[in-house]
Amino acid sequence: MISHPFKFIYSHIPKCAGTTIEVALKKHASPSLGNELAIENKWWRNKRLFELYSENPSYFKFSFSRNPFDRIVSAYSFFTNHNISFKNFVFEVELFLNHNPQNIFKEVDNNFCCNPSVNKTFMPLNDPLLGYHVLPQNYYITSKFDFIGKVENLQNDFDQVCESVGLDRIKLPNLNQSSHQHYTSYYDQECRDIVENLYQGDLNQFKYNFDV
Repeated sequence: MISHPFKFIYSHIPKCAGTTIEVALKKHASPSLGNELAIENKWWRNKRLFELYSENPSYFKFSFSRNPFDRIVSAYSFFTNHNISFKNFVFEVELFLNHNPQNIFKEVDNNFCCNPSVNKTFMPLNDPLLGYHVLPQNYYITSKFDFIGKVENLQNDFDQVCESVGLDRIKLPNLNQSSHQHYTSYYDQECRDIVENLYQGDLNQFKYNFDV
């Protein structure tokens, strides 16, 4: 999502309150291109999003992160409705990320989340959209971002964003939430070790651990 009047770019990291934030900012965002969903929601994805970063170097760039252990449980609940075990889901994600899919998604053009080219590699549960949703969070941003808020402190951090870009404070709605128990209850030691290894970069960069 980009706003030329307010000079900001928001990168929606999946399963990090992105729908909530996009709805709150939609009326301030500039039009987007692509399919009907992209135009309606004014979002930008993959290759075109990364191009916007370079084309608008002075814009305020921000996103929101989430504890990776919690994020994967949210993706599991959202995409499977608990129809497979959490452990098998983690195994699928591990196989997927071991193929370094970030390089494939970076070339997805025309403002799509995924396209037929991504099917050339392994996809978790044969679902490219799920693959897009479980990429490491640092895939969606760059080192030049101005602010990374936390889902765990969503409203307060979003208030900071509004202040930074010159918007009045906006009360965030609660949208697109998956239903599940506290994330820690899903993990045995094996799953915990796998997720920690897969998302070590996110854990370090955004300062999370299993309990926080």
